[in-house]
Amino acid sequence: MLDTGEVLIDVTIGMDLGTWSSLTVASLSGLRERLDELSSAFEGRVTEYENKVPAIGDVTGFLSAMRELAALD
Repeated sequence: MLDTGEVLIDVTIGMDLGTWSSLTVASLSGLRERLDELSSAFEGRVTEYENKVPAIGDVTGFLSAMRELAALD
């Protein structure tokens, strides 16, 4: 039911131990290259965040780390 230029993204995040997360992307045009770029960039930000976790000591630090993780800064 997608029209040209539209993209459907479905994100499922498991909340219980042993569950899993998923990401489904559908489009009429090929998105593999762009999705690979986005995935690589996000993986790098996740690694940076995980390395910073021990130093996050307050809510302000956590919120700042979340902005970096989401590439808002």
